[in-house]
Amino acid sequence: MVDPNYNSHNLTGAGTIQNGHGKDYVKSVYGQIIIPLLGEKWSWPGARALEVDISERYDDYSTFGSAAKPKFAIRYKPFDDLTFRASYAESFRAPSLPELFTGNLGAFVFVSDPVTASTVEVQTLGTGNPKLKPETGYSYYVGGVWTPGAVDPEHSWWGWANGFSAYVDWVEISRRNVIAQPSAQLVVDSEATNPTQVIRGPSGTIISVLTPFENLGAVRVDAIDFGASYVTKEFGWGKLELEADATYLYHVSEQDLPDGQVFNVTDSLGGSIYTGPDFKLVTSAFYSKTVFGCDTFRTGLTLNYIDSEHDLLDPRAFGLTLQQFVAATGLPNTHVIGSWTTFDWQISYEIGKFQEIAPETPQPGYDKEGKRIVGEKAISPKPEACNEGWRRWLCGSKLTFGIHNLFDTRPPLADATIQGFDTSNTTPFQRYFYVEIEKKF
Repeated sequence: MVDPNYNSHNLTGAGTIQNGHGKDYVKSVYGQIIIPLLGEKWSWPGARALEVDISERYDDYSTFGSAAKPKFAIRYKPFDDLTFRASYAESFRAPSLPELFTGNLGAFVFVSDPVTASTVEVQTLGTGNPKLKPETGYSYYVGGVWTPGAVDPEHSWWGWANGFSAYVDWVEISRRNVIAQPSAQLVVDSEATNPTQVIRGPSGTIISVLTPFENLGAVRVDAIDFGASYVTKEFGWGKLELEADATYLYHVSEQDLPDGQVFNVTDSLGGSIYTGPDFKLVTSAFYSKTVFGCDTFRTGLTLNYIDSEHDLLDPRAFGLTLQQFVAATGLPNTHVIGSWTTFDWQISYEIGKFQEIAPETPQPGYDKEGKRIVGEKAISPKPEACNEGWRRWLCGSKLTFGIHNLFDTRPPLADATIQGFDTSNTTPFQRYFYVEIEKKF
């Protein structure tokens, strides 16, 4: 790859311009075995199904070596409408080519110098790091799904709830040796650990800060996902589809440096590795109806909700109480970045497949059971679906029109960030229109 500064002719911000270059080769092998212990004939109430899943993935990278990571999963159904799942998995992420071989990338930022007790503007030089190690991850998962009356709605006393489904999942994910580019302030604050990354002039003032990609610390996320959906039957007036999905991150902690302090960054932008609010919700309501026997008209609204969060001055990210943070920095109370609610609207029309009159179609004057009929129906029975000639060319086509962020709602202000908003969870793109044309052959 080539240094982006070099490509854009930015020859002043990066100091010594160097073209990054490198290559990597990967060989992978994956295996999986699923062992059904109970199910179908070998089942009874309380033990309808039991299944064990064991898998392994092996990768060999020319840049750092090989790694083998397993996954173990189990699925248990005490009843036909209730399923429990659990898994343990290990993973890794190899350093990307930009993280390994990027050339110098310069910028200018302000940092607080603890040595001179002043705030100065310094040049930062970010580069790749060929000595990076891969990230490793460990995840634990437990969840359940309830679909009342789904197996036999006609004979189950849960039949009244047919079409309803609910789930809840718990997950814990830990990442170690996280690959990231440290901020200039983080490098300055840890100058005693990496003195060669802070370049000072004869007077002791910081001139530049080196911020290459590094294996920083670790991050751990504990979360609960839950949601439900309900789809009605097809009535004469149409059908409704309701769905809601939510995520609650009740604990997020990170370690910015190896063997460094562990910070609680839950519901905050104060983290260097992970940032974000603790609650997100997506819910939708769609109406659809079959028209002309085989076409489908569908429209609906989607609500997207992102909860409020603390900004970069959250004292928890520094391991301090609010009172300690104010006393140490002289800064005012932390700000709260407001919640963000947007609506999306979509409408679509799908042309269904035409159906030719098959040999099983009753002959004129007879019904499906072979009984003779009289009156107008006896003249020419209508096919069950459309079969016009033009549908031979347009069948399977779907036209969709939508509006994202229907009310043009701006993302909440985050004045402690350079961009003015939370770049990892919100976007400056507000309302926009889109058209999709889909054709299935």
